[in-house]
Amino acid sequence: MDARMWAVSAALVVVLSACASGGEEPQGLETEPDTPTSAPASSESPSPRSESTSDEGGASTEPTAEDSPAQSPGPHVRVFDEAGVTVIMPEEIAGNAAAEALDVFTNYNVEWYWSLREVELSERIRGLAAQPRIDRLKGSLEYQRQNGITYGGEVTIEPYVEGASENVVAIGFCLDASELIIIDDDGERPADGVEELPRTIGTAELNRTEVGWQVTDEEISEEEVC
Repeated sequence: MDARMWAVSAALVVVLSACASGGEEPQGLETEPDTPTSAPASSESPSPRSESTSDEGGASTEPTAEDSPAQSPGPHVRVFDEAGVTVIMPEEIAGNAAAEALDVFTNYNVEWYWSLREVELSERIRGLAAQPRIDRLKGSLEYQRQNGITYGGEVTIEPYVEGASENVVAIGFCLDASELIIIDDDGERPADGVEELPRTIGTAELNRTEVGWQVTDEEISEEEVC
């Protein structure tokens, strides 16, 4: 694996495997017919890091008990400065399963990009992802440690539900990594591959497990743009 491919894998959480990525729903997955709702904070996921929220295009403000991400109707923007992550939530989310999975997916990305900055796996991410995925994330962080690499800057994620059933949710998303930077002995520079492909399509699958919703798979295309 060349340096560019590995850097994209570490920074953008690409799982390079023989399976083709894409937007296809898992077999047997059907969209829930429930009335669209805004995403509630999942009781099964760890508490998210501090964030500010805003309506689409508005200025960020600290949420209050009366105007929290769990209660505000979408669309709205969730900003996690500590992790350098902005999430643009969909305007409508059909069904509780999809809403809960989106909340876990958001927290998972926040903890992962925080981990890339700290070169240390967040303890909070352990309840948000299945063990095989955790093992892959550990491998990316070990590469960073061995090569004196940290990440900075910001990413913006715009997720949407591709399909949902009671126990499986497929999420597609647009990842804007144009402001993601790599930091090493040579200083700061754009993360490898980002200049050629600043905005790219990704897919994720979440499964309901005995401990709650968990990210079980995630793929980010090296060709599809958004």
